[in-house]
Amino acid sequence: MGLRPARVLRHVVLPQALPLMIPPLTGVLVNLVKHSAIVSVIAIADLATEGRNLISDTLMSFEVWLTVAAMYLAITLPLSSVVQWIETRLVPAR
Repeated sequence: MGLRPARVLRHVVLPQALPLMIPPLTGVLVNLVKHSAIVSVIAIADLATEGRNLISDTLMSFEVWLTVAAMYLAITLPLSSVVQWIETRLVPAR
């Protein structure tokens, strides 16, 4: 067709591949945050470890775990909202 490889990638391949790739990749990103200590990557100490340390100091396990759960929820809810927005914007309805 006379297109250079970079233009083929940009104008032919990516418009077809991105709608198929976005949902699984964003789902993996959200699960990574939910199931791991990704918070340590964003300069916050690992919440579970800090929660255990605080429980051993204060013996207030319910309150500490409730706070840790609320903090994880505060991280994952906005991330899930962004993922949903990206999917509705980039992925056409089937």
